[in-house]
Amino acid sequence: MDRIKYAKVKDDPEFIEYLDQLKALIPMRNGIIRRYFEKYKYQKKKREAILAAALESEEFIAKL
Repeated sequence: MDRIKYAKVKDDPEFIEYLDQLKALIPMRNGIIRRYFEKYKYQKKKREAILAAALESEEFIAKL
């Protein structure tokens, strides 16, 4: 995202509301991932791919 556009959007109340909603959903997402891991314990490649994607998205959200 362009820095100028992000600076304008960052102060928008709607953006802040969506960001808060997204942060509230992270624990739910982590619980779903945990349940998936318990169900498919032996599919290591899938688990690692999902975990890597989850960590990447959390890092992205933290940057916002």
